[in-house]
Amino acid sequence: MAKTGGTEPETSPEKRSQSAKPLEAAGWGVVLLWLGITSLFALGWPVFLIGLGVIALAMQGLRAMLQVAVEGFWLILGVIFIVAGVSESFGTRFPFVPVALILFGLAALYDAFKKLR
Repeated sequence: MAKTGGTEPETSPEKRSQSAKPLEAAGWGVVLLWLGITSLFALGWPVFLIGLGVIALAMQGLRAMLQVAVEGFWLILGVIFIVAGVSESFGTRFPFVPVALILFGLAALYDAFKKLR
């Protein structure tokens, strides 16, 4: 994303790619911590899924703020995790796999057409 009129220089793609690696490592660290906390305190699957979705969305928000490419896969998965966790906490069944497949298919088509332009 190029900024116009700002005083900050645009970051090169190489630097953005390099800054993604520590973000990804930190993200997986937070996921493992969350898994340990929810397991240790027996918080249950709904709480784990909601937290996992929040972590996925927060990591993508952080990537956007740092001008690192946002990954649509994790945006979609984050939303699905939150919906599945909320659904599970209310005792309803969420068709996780079919919805995930549909959304990932749509995301793949969107990415393919976006690259054609």
